[in-house]
Amino acid sequence: GMGWVSILDPAEIARILDTPPEWTLIGYFCLGYPSEEDCVPTLEREGWEQRRPAVILRR
Repeated sequence: GMGWVSILDPAEIARILDTPPEWTLIGYFCLGYPSEEDCVPTLEREGWEQRRPAVILRR
């Protein structure tokens, strides 16, 4: 799986990764296999977000 993670403390991540001061971190990209499979997204399961109905646009 893959996913974009933007919920982070940029200063803390920059410190951990020892990045150059001119870098601006806005998120990170995770790629790999999940430790467990779940049909419900983590943000929904943890109460952060609710699913929204799909929007289909036709032209």
